[in-house]
Amino acid sequence: MESLRIVFEKEILTWKNAEQKKMFGCPCVKVNGKLFAFLVTNGIVITRLLETQKNEVIEKFHAIPYKTQTRTMNKWVQISYRNHSDFPLILPYLQISYKNAMKEK
Repeated sequence: MESLRIVFEKEILTWKNAEQKKMFGCPCVKVNGKLFAFLVTNGIVITRLLETQKNEVIEKFHAIPYKTQTRTMNKWVQISYRNHSDFPLILPYLQISYKNAMKEK
């Protein structure tokens, strides 16, 4: 079975101007220099959702705000990833985050 990282990269890196970087010690994806998602152990963090979108993700996936060692990033949501059947459910929110990041100046 493919790892989450391979599934994630196969999809995301086909999107226009999406590029991979390593940040926070994790594989991250940006568009036009704006971070829109990254992988963590057993999860995906989505960084560019509007408040209503973020709340929908929290409710639908029991997501939590992303926490670093020193602070909580309340605008970023961390979704637990149990198996590959989760990815198609998460994908629309990754696409929203990507589109929101593209709109930012």
